[in-house]
Amino acid sequence: MNSSAQGQGVQPSLRNIAQHGGTYQQVLACGTHMLAVRTGGVEVLLESSGHWKSVSHLPLSSIPVLYETEDGIFARFSLRLLKLAIDDAYQVHVLSEETLPVTHPVSQTNTKTIRKDNVVFSIVGPNKGLRIQRGNGKENVCILPGYSHPSSLALSHNEHEVLVADVGAIHSIQVTSSQPKASSRLYLPGWPKDIACDEVGVYCANVLGVRWYREITDYPYLEEIDKLSQLHFRIAKVIARQGRIVACDEVRGIHFLAAQDGRHESH
Repeated sequence: MNSSAQGQGVQPSLRNIAQHGGTYQQVLACGTHMLAVRTGGVEVLLESSGHWKSVSHLPLSSIPVLYETEDGIFARFSLRLLKLAIDDAYQVHVLSEETLPVTHPVSQTNTKTIRKDNVVFSIVGPNKGLRIQRGNGKENVCILPGYSHPSSLALSHNEHEVLVADVGAIHSIQVTSSQPKASSRLYLPGWPKDIACDEVGVYCANVLGVRWYREITDYPYLEEIDKLSQLHFRIAKVIARQGRIVACDEVRGIHFLAAQDGRHESH
């Protein structure tokens, strides 16, 4: 790539213009649809043309534990209980809210191990996949694609797949085949640290944000133009084209950035 230069008399800036998504914490299979808890609220996911899509969102400032009983679907916080309803258009609503006493039993934690027939599925750890233990003593690990830090597991309503709530993703593990394999259901990609180049410059992802560089002919060969860093950012991957950057965040989903007031010059 040739060097890029700043616009004369104008200070370049890397600007955050939009954001979408968040880390998935739990998945609850509910017949024809799924409920997913992520940073920022609860989503209703509906299958369309072989893919799961978000069709409704209930904004929440805290992350609840979802569970279903014969009385309905509930979102449990430490001292609050919400009863949820899904209408015919798959929109999620709060039916009622109850304040819980301090002495109320603690919510059940997210499920990290489930059993299907004679097989046990369990979360191993960050970037280590899903452990599969069989009754005959055999054990193997199913690697999840991209940066992976799964938080919980669920069995789908047809019991043919295990759903894995992960960073920016909900994966499915087909359990009816002899060799379970991970596939993507609702997936926003992300890998630890990344670099991307386009006509405007070079962009490097780190845990606190994105840095914008231009190439130079002397050491260190990259000169910093600007950076966008905030403590709540955990950027894992960047994609760039013509100064428009997509930054995949481990915690808060996808950020859309703009590299402004820089222009490309050949030398």
